[in-house]
Amino acid sequence: MKSKDIAIVGILLAVGFVLGFILRSFPFAIIFGKPLIVMYCLAIFLVLPNIKETLVIGFIAGLISIITVGYSIFPIANIIGEIMGAVVCMAVYSAVHKKIPFMESVSTFFATCVSGFAFLIVSGFIFLLYSGESLTSLYQLFIPMLLITAFINSLVAQVLYFPAKLLFCHDAFNDKNSLW
Repeated sequence: MKSKDIAIVGILLAVGFVLGFILRSFPFAIIFGKPLIVMYCLAIFLVLPNIKETLVIGFIAGLISIITVGYSIFPIANIIGEIMGAVVCMAVYSAVHKKIPFMESVSTFFATCVSGFAFLIVSGFIFLLYSGESLTSLYQLFIPMLLITAFINSLVAQVLYFPAKLLFCHDAFNDKNSLW
């Protein structure tokens, strides 16, 4: 990965961290989606990383998620969920982004769903091991919230993709017609 790509990923993950940290103080933060997933999906769309780089992006996003969420049944599940979400985002997007328009939205939707379900499955398994109780009622509450969040994330990612592509991928400093 080039240093420019690393900078793009770092900036977008930092924005996701700040937004996630700010939004966690709102009681109904679900209506804002999960900005960290949107930001690492945008990073994947813009730099098109390979699988190893995607795993690193997901791992860093998982660490950030542990910090920003702060309240979790099993915080390590955030790392597993974000890694899986990043890999799904990269796989779905790289498979069809040149063939189907607005694949950013679809990729982000799937990444959010996979990330959330992975978190739920890992956390539920750990909870079941230690308490012996099922989380069925939590699953019934969590799944609709996850789908709403995935839908919101997909809309936000699609809206932000084109400005982010112009901002990060346009070589404004070397363009003679640029305002710079």
